Amino acid sequence: MTSQNGFDRTLSDWLAAENAPDVPEWVYEGAFVEVRTTRQSRPMASVLTRRLRPRGGLPGPRPQGLGAGSTASFATRAILVVALLIAALVAAVLLVGALRVLPDRLFTSDGFRAVGAIADPGAGTPGTLTALPDGRALLTNGTYLDVFDPGSGQFARSDSQLSETRQGETATLLQDGTVLIVGGGEADRAVPASGGSVAEIFDPATGTVTQVGPTLDPHTDARAIPLADGRVLIGGGTDPHLGTTAQPEIYDPASKTFERTASTEGIWAPLSRAVPLDDGRVLIVGGRTAADGGVDTAADVFDPTTEQFTPTGPMAINQRPWTATRLSDGRVLLLGGWEWDAARRIGPVTDAAQIYDPATGTFTLSGRMPTPRVGHSAVLLDDGDVLIMGGNAEGQMDPALQMPRVTGPGPVSDVIRWDHETGEFVPAGTMPRWRTNFLAERLQDGQVLMIGHYPFRTDLEPPPAPSTEELQSVWSADVFE
Repeated sequence: MTSQNGFDRTLSDWLAAENAPDVPEWVYEGAFVEVRTTRQSRPMASVLTRRLRPRGGLPGPRPQGLGAGSTASFATRAILVVALLIAALVAAVLLVGALRVLPDRLFTSDGFRAVGAIADPGAGTPGTLTALPDGRALLTNGTYLDVFDPGSGQFARSDSQLSETRQGETATLLQDGTVLIVGGGEADRAVPASGGSVAEIFDPATGTVTQVGPTLDPHTDARAIPLADGRVLIGGGTDPHLGTTAQPEIYDPASKTFERTASTEGIWAPLSRAVPLDDGRVLIVGGRTAADGGVDTAADVFDPTTEQFTPTGPMAINQRPWTATRLSDGRVLLLGGWEWDAARRIGPVTDAAQIYDPATGTFTLSGRMPTPRVGHSAVLLDDGDVLIMGGNAEGQMDPALQMPRVTGPGPVSDVIRWDHETGEFVPAGTMPRWRTNFLAERLQDGQVLMIGHYPFRTDLEPPPAPSTEELQSVWSADVFE
């Protein structure tokens, strides 16, 4: 038999390699006809060969319907083979899907487990959530401190309290295992105000609180980033009595004092994000206010050895990201938030994803999430993927105030994950309850603890009171295992 093209020759050689003397001409001819008709690849040839080759005695007369036999019989055979091929393709797709989402990658609502709730809240919403080295987690809550124990799944109220009610504070784990709590106090929120405010340190080992500081400036809704040398960089947030962004400063745990950075050029815009890099520097993203009232693509890196801010980037698009997550390879993944449209002069909620590479100082647009999100959380998992949960899909950034305005309930309750191997977003189940503007932290055992919820409309004055269901979401916690 003569092969008619390269594909036929490949199949002929392959078939001939299996029982060559025993494979009659009609088997080759039938295989060629079906493979050329369905245009299947080499792996499908083995399936066709097994089905076309009789199990008992290959030599013999040509079965009716193969090769040049009856046209009607051939059509029937062709339909049957096509049906079998379609079934095989469907099975292959399902198999690939199963391999892409292995059991340790498959997230469903069954992966979430309700744990203890805060029975006696001290503030409207939870403040900060910090994973502790001993496996527990610290929740700041007005003047209260609540410690979550993953063994019991319950929060325990600490006997020690903060010196004042805090809202918009930061909490940073220090190298000695204690937690620095800065900003959001009465002096930070006072208008007018002068000077900074008292900061406090919580010791999980003793359950005690110690006052330090004060800070040099008031800080509310600031960012606090631990540095490799044990100090803490604090920047951003609002100085109420000036109505401007607060100057950056550094906390030194050795002296328990706050000092001004050598350079104050890196003043962070409201809603900016700061991420420690593997080389000890700090990335600050979120842009600055542009001349048209929108957001530019500016980004900075802070070098703790020189205490200088240096421009990097720029960002690939004018995005004010809601989350900035350092990946296991040292890059930083920016997700969601607002994307400034200069032509329409609006900043709607975005589905954009950017990646910053500190080795090159460049940002790259890295696809789009299935749904725009703001108010979501993004947590790096033990396997290197990023778990993305919750958020709101509606609202826009107010170009005059540079603040977000939620224009309606647009709940995003589905869970997705960013696959670090492919850079794709993979569906990963549904949250047991919708959360937005909430706290989420990976614990030492790999579980993800989440608490909080703030869905209240910000475009209405006064904002509507939260419903009973919303309050339950605020003070009830879940873990993902």
